Amino acid sequence: MRALELGKDDGNVLWMAAYAMRRLGQDVHHARELAYRSLDLNPNSAIAMAVAGWMEAELGNSGKSLELLRRAQRLSPRDPRGWFIASGMALAHVVDGHFEDAAACARMAVDQNPRSTIALRFLAGSLARLGQKEKAANTLQDMLEIEPHLTLAKLRERLLGIDERVWSKVAEGLRLAGLPE
Repeated sequence: MRALELGKDDGNVLWMAAYAMRRLGQDVHHARELAYRSLDLNPNSAIAMAVAGWMEAELGNSGKSLELLRRAQRLSPRDPRGWFIASGMALAHVVDGHFEDAAACARMAVDQNPRSTIALRFLAGSLARLGQKEKAANTLQDMLEIEPHLTLAKLRERLLGIDERVWSKVAEGLRLAGLPE
């Protein structure tokens, strides 16, 4: 929180604090507020836009999420964190129940970052929801090689701040793909 005190007018500090607040503090609402404050200071920051897009997706606001994430992608089409943007888009599509689109975005993320367990989770869950059980199981196996002890319960602990409707959609896909409870 000291960084926020010292960097309250620094857009980079604010998006980084937003990301940390979400991942470490489990506070999606505060993280969203910080991401938007970062965007107020730098409206063309692709990474701040991506962080805000993620927060919107986790809160179930898929339309706003996709708007932000697509704009981030347009602003920085060769961004080395493009996998982060594509993973957020995958989540937004999962929220909407558009599993073909979710799988396509998750594949883009995995192509750029094959060790992204987040992208692999969205890909496995989306494939399972599309009835592609074998591909889903293989993708889940790839993810479990990176994170071997993951269960739905452990994942839920990490994602306490997300909207319950979002969690249930993510969890159902992973359950169908074979992730243990």
